[in-house]
Amino acid sequence: MQKAKEAVLSAAEEAKKRVQELRERLDQDQDGIPDRLKTLSESAKKAAETAKAKAEEAARPSRNAWARGIPKIREGINPGPRLRPS
Repeated sequence: MQKAKEAVLSAAEEAKKRVQELRERLDQDQDGIPDRLKTLSESAKKAAETAKAKAEEAARPSRNAWARGIPKIREGINPGPRLRPS
């Protein structure tokens, strides 16, 4: 029974060491945040800022309605053939 207990404690200590090594490998600058997670967070923040800027620009009304693709209606344009009463 004692040997089994020692084996379990030994395995637990070994697991703790491996977890600590993994944490150190993932966090090279030792700031407590895994470097890959920090990079992903920064990329997401940049994408959110870009999306916000595009949404704000899309929400702004255009100064020139014709620039948005509204067809121009002018007086004097030939409306097409007219049917004449026969």
